[in-house]
Amino acid sequence: MSVNDLNVGRNPAEVLRVLDALQTDELRMNVIGNPGAAKEDFELWCLAVSAVNACGKCVDAHEKVLRGAGMTVEQIQAAVRIASVVHGVAVTLEAEGALAPQAVAEAA
Repeated sequence: MSVNDLNVGRNPAEVLRVLDALQTDELRMNVIGNPGAAKEDFELWCLAVSAVNACGKCVDAHEKVLRGAGMTVEQIQAAVRIASVVHGVAVTLEAEGALAPQAVAEAA
């Protein structure tokens, strides 16, 4: 399967087919052949994004690669925890930014 084969649109069956392809490593890294970083670092970033987006199949696929590269379960869990905290802080700051104009208006 190549990137050109991806015409997912809004077809749930096609989405599942693509996710299955990702799980079986048929599609992995076809889009980003050389990300310009160490493979383990790139996989950690991908794992973090997948965890924040709650994509279980992607998390499993990235964890498999990281475990194969010699990372421990504890290291992988720590990366996911850090990603969760960073995401939580970003959401909080975004919410505070959205509320700030309202608070200024109410104070005036």
